Amino acid sequence: SLTEAPHHPHLAARGTFTEAHGTVQPAPAPRFSATPAALRLPPPLPGEHTAEVARDWDTPALTARQDGPPPYRPASDAPARDRT
Repeated sequence: SLTEAPHHPHLAARGTFTEAHGTVQPAPAPRFSATPAALRLPPPLPGEHTAEVARDWDTPALTARQDGPPPYRPASDAPARDRT
């Protein structure tokens, strides 16, 4: 599972997962020695960009389902476990 994978000895040794913005997530791939990748933004919350993508793809039915409250976003100082 994604909960167990970061602790697997092989994946840990290869640096497959990284912690960024309080969230353990897959590290950027591929990796290049001369131009290392960086995670500049936290991962989006479920549904955070759905309306924007639906407009870009011209799928009004998907956009129509977005009426309602915005996705829950915990305080930035909340523990990482509360931000998932």
